[in-house]
Amino acid sequence: MPDCSAQFSSFQEAAVLAVGDLPFMSRQRVTLLRKIGGGCQTRLASPEGELTLALSMNTIAATSAEDALLITASYGVIAVTQGQRLLRALCGIDVGATFAATETGDWLRAAVLGRLQQTPFTGATDLQFGAAPHWPDPVSLCLTVSDQQHAVVTEIQADASVMLALLSRHDWHANPGRSAPWAGLNFPFQVLLARHGLDLAALQRLQAGDVIIPDSPRFDCQGVGTVDLGGLSIQVQYRPPGSLEIIKLEKKLDQSEIEYAAGAAHGVLPDAACELAESSFSAASDDDAVAQDGSAIGAASNATGAILETLEQLPLMLEFRLGQLCLSLGELRNLAAGCVLQLEGGSPSTVAIVACGRALGKGELVDAGGQLGIRITQWTAPQ
Repeated sequence: MPDCSAQFSSFQEAAVLAVGDLPFMSRQRVTLLRKIGGGCQTRLASPEGELTLALSMNTIAATSAEDALLITASYGVIAVTQGQRLLRALCGIDVGATFAATETGDWLRAAVLGRLQQTPFTGATDLQFGAAPHWPDPVSLCLTVSDQQHAVVTEIQADASVMLALLSRHDWHANPGRSAPWAGLNFPFQVLLARHGLDLAALQRLQAGDVIIPDSPRFDCQGVGTVDLGGLSIQVQYRPPGSLEIIKLEKKLDQSEIEYAAGAAHGVLPDAACELAESSFSAASDDDAVAQDGSAIGAASNATGAILETLEQLPLMLEFRLGQLCLSLGELRNLAAGCVLQLEGGSPSTVAIVACGRALGKGELVDAGGQLGIRITQWTAPQ
């Protein structure tokens, strides 16, 4: 068992991890991406029959909307690529490449705006073709309009606050198959930053100010890490001030992590526990032999000393927790790349340090020569 405390002195000048330099994610964007999840849709009537509108995360880089359809509403501007096709699908009107400044063009614009009031774009007041404006918090989503025979796929771009307003003006719901009975049942998940194995003697030497370089990190200094949610292994990117953006999801095939966690539940690994029992039995056997020679008192003392010395080598597992996720079953079924998870009860500056189910203190993330480290900021000595 490595003695991690022997390495502390070389990392006392470790720099606090600059999580503030990571791309910031606004509250509006977090709320929007959580609403979208793995996809949502709505249905509406049209001159051509019932249409299905589906929104999903745009998994490719947003295009440069130089000649987009700009839909202006009271809550902002939305840019749509392939806008002519979208209007034809939604309204049944072919507007051509532009709205000419003529009586016919004005009539056409008014007709389209009227029909848009019966769609999620209700509240639209103007339509133009042109370059998309600059938004302070731009978001790109994929919008699909389909009937029983055809589908039109477009990209819509707007500020996160505008997208939220768009969603609020129609009844959007999760894609079929992603909702299920018990969808509202909530599940808590701890976000594990790292684990570190050490013995009891090393644990007793820890104090505030020490820096621990964990032997089993789950995140790196750039904020990229892995979170386990049930049978899923999810690669995420930390986004300040307290969100995890999903990069990709994979089914967890290796069960060793589950077994590892179960074995360490009480702070003692199974093999180490067996070795501890064997060494204690051996010490007791040796002392019995001494007792038979008439040295019972000395044997008892030696046995106690041997057991205490063995306990000093008791293997423990420190866990460093970034916070907690609380997700409903419906949200879990709706996870996809691009979704955002909201952290609760923790941050990079208040990492919980836990052993054997007990909180021992708190720490802050540091960059120790390119390695993820945790500097202890609060430490509670066991009673």
